[in-house]
Amino acid sequence: MSKSTENSNNENGTQKTGIKNWWNKKSKTNKMFLSVGSCCLGIILFMIVMTLIFPTTALSVEPSEVQIDENTTEYTIQGTTDPKAIVKITAPVLNLKNESIKVNSNGSFSYKITIPLNVTETDVNITAKSPEKSQNGVKVNIQRPITPLTINAINISSNATTLVIKGKSDPNADIKINCKNLNLKNVQLKADEKGNFNQTINVPINLNEIEIEGTAKAIGKRTNTKKITITRVQPTSKSTENSTSDNSPTPNFSVGKSKFYLSGGFNNGFKSSGSQASRLTLDNTDTHLIITEYSNKELYAIESKNTVSYKTIDGVTVKKIPDTLAVFFEKNGKYYQIAIYQTDGQTPASETSDNQQYIKDIIGSMQNA
Repeated sequence: MSKSTENSNNENGTQKTGIKNWWNKKSKTNKMFLSVGSCCLGIILFMIVMTLIFPTTALSVEPSEVQIDENTTEYTIQGTTDPKAIVKITAPVLNLKNESIKVNSNGSFSYKITIPLNVTETDVNITAKSPEKSQNGVKVNIQRPITPLTINAINISSNATTLVIKGKSDPNADIKINCKNLNLKNVQLKADEKGNFNQTINVPINLNEIEIEGTAKAIGKRTNTKKITITRVQPTSKSTENSTSDNSPTPNFSVGKSKFYLSGGFNNGFKSSGSQASRLTLDNTDTHLIITEYSNKELYAIESKNTVSYKTIDGVTVKKIPDTLAVFFEKNGKYYQIAIYQTDGQTPASETSDNQQYIKDIIGSMQNA
C-alpha cells in the first residue's frame, strides 16, 4: 500500500470518528429533532424534484364559494384546465362519485348538478389530471340561506313558576327548544303563518338562571341556532307610599325627568340590550306595567318593527304590537315602550279602559322626559 493511500484512509477514518463522536454527544431530544428535520427536508426536496419533473395540471373553478336561494335545485359548475386533462367531480351528498366531465378543446368545462331542497350545504370536489402532469384538485362549497331566528330577551319574575318562550322565524319553520337545567331536549314547535312561535315551560322556584337554546329550520334553508340566558329578577323592597299634607301621592318611579304617580308599588328595575326599563306592580289589579327608555334609535326601530298604527295621544303618534298592550312612541327626541302584562310578565294584559287610561296618563305626563 502506498503512503498516500494510507494517509487517505487515515483521514477518512478520522472524519468518520469525528462525526460519530459528534452524534454521540447529542441528547436524545436533539437526535429526535435532527432526524425529523432531515426527513422533512428530504420530503420537501422530493416534492420539488417531482414538481420539476411532473408539473401540476392547470385547474381553475370560480367561484369557490357559492350562495343559492331556498328554491334553487340546479347549479352549473364551470372551470378551465389543460385541454387533454381528465376532469372528475365528486359530491357524496349529491350521489356523485368520480363522475367524468367533458373538457373542450380550449380547456373549458361545465357540469350541471342537481341539488335537492333538503340539501342546504355541500362540498363539491373537482380533480384534473393531464398526461405527464401531477393531479390537481379544487373544492367548491355551496350553501343556501340560513333560517332567520329571533328569541325574545325576557326576564322571569321572582315568584313565577312558568315561563313563555317567544320568538320569530320563517312561516311554518320547524323550531326546537333545548334547556339542560330544565331537562328539555328537542321540544318541537311549528312557527305559525307569520313566523311567530311560543312555548310555555315550567320553572322551579329555586332556579334563578336558565339558558335556552333554540334552533330553526325552514325548507330550503340552513339550520340556525340561538341561545339566550333568562335571569330570575329578585324582589326589592316596595316603595312606601307616604301621604303629604296636600294628600299628593309619592312617585313610584321615573323615566328621564318625568315622575309617575300611579297607584302601586315599585317592583324592580332592569336593563335590557343597553336600555333602562322600570316595572310597577299596580295596586288592586292582576297586572304590572313596564316602561322602557331605549338607549338608541336603532334598537327602538328593531323592537318596534312589527307594530301597527294605534292612536294619537297628547299629540304623540303611538304604534302598537297587534294583540298586545305594548305601545311604542317617540317624544322629545327619545324613544319609549309602555307595556302592560299580567303578573307572570309574559301574557299581555286585556285592553281595558283602565289599562288604556294608564298609558294615556303616562304619555301625557312625560312633558320633561
